[in-house]
Amino acid sequence: AFIMGNQLSGIAPAQILPVESYFTDLLNIRFDASLGSTRFLKVARAQGPEGLVVVKVFAIHDPSLPLKQHAEKIEDVSNKLKAVVNCCTYEKVLLTDRAGILIRQYVKDNLYDRINTRPFLNIEEKKWVAFQVLVALRDIHTLNVCHGDIKLENIMITSWNWVVLTDFATFKPTSLPVDNPSDHSYFYDTSRRRTCYIAPERFVDKKNTDDALSNIEHNLLLDQGVDKKLDPSMDVFATGCTLIEFLREGNPPFIYSQLLDYRVNEYSPKSALMEIEDESLRAMVESMIHMDPEQRPSAASCLQEYYGKIFPNYFYSFLWPYMKNFADGQFVMPDERIDQIKNDLPEINRQLYVPENESASDRSARKYHPGYVIVLSLVTSCVRGLSICGSKLRALELFRELSAHVSNEIIFDRMLPYIFYFTKDCFPLVRALSIEILTHCLSCVDAIPSTEEHIFLDYVLPGIQMLVKDQSVCVRVSLARNIGQLALLSKKYLDETQMIPIDGDADSIAHSVALYDFELNALQVFLQPMVSTILTDGENSVKQTLLEHGIPKLCVFFGKLKASDAILSHVITFLNDKEDKNLRAAFFKSIVGIATCIGSHCTKILHPLLIQGLGDSEEFVIVCAINTMNMLTKLGLLQKETLCDFISNTAPFLVHPNVYIRHAVAGFLCCAYSQLEIVEAQCKIMPSVRKYLKYPIIQLDNEAVLLSSLQAPVPRLIYDHILKCSAIEPVIQILQKRNLNRISGGMKADYRAREDEVPLSLKNLFTRLKSDGLTDEMEDYLLSLGDHIIKIHKHCYISRAKSQTKEINGEIDLSKLKLAHISRKADLSQNHKLDHQLGKVKPPRR
Repeated sequence: AFIMGNQLSGIAPAQILPVESYFTDLLNIRFDASLGSTRFLKVARAQGPEGLVVVKVFAIHDPSLPLKQHAEKIEDVSNKLKAVVNCCTYEKVLLTDRAGILIRQYVKDNLYDRINTRPFLNIEEKKWVAFQVLVALRDIHTLNVCHGDIKLENIMITSWNWVVLTDFATFKPTSLPVDNPSDHSYFYDTSRRRTCYIAPERFVDKKNTDDALSNIEHNLLLDQGVDKKLDPSMDVFATGCTLIEFLREGNPPFIYSQLLDYRVNEYSPKSALMEIEDESLRAMVESMIHMDPEQRPSAASCLQEYYGKIFPNYFYSFLWPYMKNFADGQFVMPDERIDQIKNDLPEINRQLYVPENESASDRSARKYHPGYVIVLSLVTSCVRGLSICGSKLRALELFRELSAHVSNEIIFDRMLPYIFYFTKDCFPLVRALSIEILTHCLSCVDAIPSTEEHIFLDYVLPGIQMLVKDQSVCVRVSLARNIGQLALLSKKYLDETQMIPIDGDADSIAHSVALYDFELNALQVFLQPMVSTILTDGENSVKQTLLEHGIPKLCVFFGKLKASDAILSHVITFLNDKEDKNLRAAFFKSIVGIATCIGSHCTKILHPLLIQGLGDSEEFVIVCAINTMNMLTKLGLLQKETLCDFISNTAPFLVHPNVYIRHAVAGFLCCAYSQLEIVEAQCKIMPSVRKYLKYPIIQLDNEAVLLSSLQAPVPRLIYDHILKCSAIEPVIQILQKRNLNRISGGMKADYRAREDEVPLSLKNLFTRLKSDGLTDEMEDYLLSLGDHIIKIHKHCYISRAKSQTKEINGEIDLSKLKLAHISRKADLSQNHKLDHQLGKVKPPRR
């Protein structure tokens, strides 16, 4: 057939038309773009009824060509291979007066494009691709079909690494002249890269076939006469060459001249084969390009021989059957695919962690498994097509699950770009979860590559910077929850990539230290405005989240000096918010972490704040303040003067009605006792505590003993009655006068102030208190809590006043709502006169 090839390639067309001019003969197919043209075929991408398609046009310049026979053969091959999921055959074959047209499904990338596109495939993915190519080859050979032109350009690959063999060359000549490269260039070298993967036996010497070739000059491109039929071994040779180029990152093993030399044993591809590191993989492709067709293994024998050697067992038992479900059209929509993968994840975990020679303890200890990279590619291929919020959330959860089983490079190259894509999503829940997943994935990295040393400054922090002012509160809360961890991770990455040499000279050490300080300062400068924005956020929930999850980590990140300016100066203002008790409680809980980082010199600032906390209107905030004193005491951050002041201020709370407050004070006093010398403890603590004890105790080193020795606390009923009275100062004054009278009267138990000592407005109150069990000792306890009670009463009075102004009582006062309104009026008498004139209403009787 090579003489006929020469005849075809030698035809000079009378007119050269662009590929789009042939679309007038096609219905429901609209030209989109040209994909390149050669003298043999013109190729275009077009929009069909069911999506993008590839249209190949063969312009007819010789009407005598038997194109109908070729069309029948192409359709026969397409019918045979319909059930082969790793093949993409021609869907339509059309013959017009001007051209023969082939139409197949469009796939964006071929294998040659993929090896030059980031992220580059790792060795496991390359084995997965090679496995699929061999599976496709085995399946088509089983159906007695040969491809005829296997090369990287004819192996398509999807975004989830599913391989599709396409562009079957049944219409191209099998035999080529050995002394004339024009036929090879015309039919097979469409990429103009001069690569040649034609099996050596397909080249025919012209002098041996001149007589026979003269009889078939009209059988152009048909496998008749002396032209050989395609044999599976020819496809195996081309596949071996293709895999060598694929494994060598696009470096071909043969160009046209080298293959002709190889045919006569004047060239050896050994140097190309030695670049393949895997010995088993090298041995397989070397056997596939054997000179003798009889010595080449079949695709089926390669799959069988290298089971468990090159190709892992789970390729056969699980991965290929599982991925086939997504290739045969069962799950078309990306949302459906993500839902299915999420549901199948337990089974995926079970399948990928059952090696035959591995114990259960080994399986639990493993982290990285190469098979998860292939599953991850399926997930990432769906991300940009997701439309449902729930599916996007499940995709992010899949990233969380898979990050524990993939390598560090996969996290950086395959996960982070898609996570940042979700940070710009239209759904607030998706944006919020993406921040959490980003933090989790960065935390899973256990070894930072040197190429990623600036990932935070160049990529991570700029990617989340806009989220500090996100319109949704849940997004800002998520950022506040994770920004502390992200700050520590940025410092960790810097520490690991900017290692300071220990045994270097002084200049190199100084340079490394200066470079490290410069990089750290750049991170701090970038993060400080973000933290300040969160600390001044209008929503208290955002500030509270930062206090509970991020403040201690941020203090470690900024260091002593910057933490005091950037953090402490902001958080102390949170106590001014008298409406949000949770924010005030979170402040006291975070104080320990701040003080631990900044040091004991910050206690001068914290001292009045903690005293202020003891007078808080919410009792659980008081508990938080006392617990903070306890922790600061344990850490040794309080000076003795400050500690003694805290003791004197907290001791009266031993008889507070709230049991949690009493327990917190008991714990603090016992801790303070252990921090002081015995003499100091007896002199500073025991006098403040003694009057609240039923019987004296020797030491305060046991919290349970102290609690069991306390007097009965002030009853809650009496405490609440006093707080609810209209004026608290007169009540305290009366209690002080009664206390003074008791002291001057010899502290008689039955002594009572005369009735005329109590003002008429308070007689009912004291009568009620007496009936509730008010005793002389309780009056003394109330006086000890006097300052606290006055503060609480003041706050309760203000709160009641505010609540009264908010009460509507069934009426709406528009003047208080400050709403712009327009007054409208209508003169009904005028309307009545108009109706009367129109005769609609009878005039009234006189």
